[in-house]
Amino acid sequence: MSLILVVARERASDEPELSADAWLGWLAGNVELGQDGLSIDYTDGPAGALAAANLAIRDGRRQVAIIPVAEDSSASSPAELSDLSTQVAQFASRHTDASVLLVGAPPSRTPTFSEILSELHPPDSEDPQLLTAAIERAFDGDTARFGDFVKALQRGVPRGTQLALRGSAIQGYAYGTEEPFDAKGPGTSDLDVVVFGEEAMAAWHDDGFVVRGVNTLPLSDETAWFAPSLDRARREAQAIARRPVSIQAMAPWFLDLRAALQVQPYVLLVA
Repeated sequence: MSLILVVARERASDEPELSADAWLGWLAGNVELGQDGLSIDYTDGPAGALAAANLAIRDGRRQVAIIPVAEDSSASSPAELSDLSTQVAQFASRHTDASVLLVGAPPSRTPTFSEILSELHPPDSEDPQLLTAAIERAFDGDTARFGDFVKALQRGVPRGTQLALRGSAIQGYAYGTEEPFDAKGPGTSDLDVVVFGEEAMAAWHDDGFVVRGVNTLPLSDETAWFAPSLDRARREAQAIARRPVSIQAMAPWFLDLRAALQVQPYVLLVA
């Protein structure tokens, strides 16, 4: 079981509790950037999920949905789902001050990525207006310098690797804090680059993964050892951009899932 979402919300006394079947529908209509009283954690395995659930309850959230996610090509085994179900039930019995639900399992399988996206309606990830605005913010509107930035990255990543740009350069403000891009001065906001492809993912050191095969920790000036073979390209791109650049590897479906759940659009980079 490679990925479990832990979604928790505060609930007013006059609000009904959500059933397991209603959670995804509720998310589709209520997930908003920075919404008060809502948290979304990405965890690997039951232990991580229960730790995130415990933290959410400690922070005052009283409804917690634990949602195992399967890629379209795979699903968790019945034994895995049964084990998770048992652990969630035991956890819920110890936290009677909150409602803790397992969504999508059992009895049969986890919801697939495409099923979740059909509920969440992710934004268009190739909107040219988003990229135009990002070039204006991060490159002072200099499309030639932006092209050099992309080419520096393309030269340094394995063949077949796709590049995407996400974060405050795309949105205009930081996720969570809502601080405007470059609020601390010109060149202070970083560029969040995502790479996806098996070879790119394999470039990360074992300790640089959040969830193996799904997403990594960022490669940056401080963490060059995470993916040494990619760091030269990152530094070259950073010099061209004249601002910090970080790179993460993600599975494409996970990038889409984050875009949908957290309303964080991305754009594919094509020079």
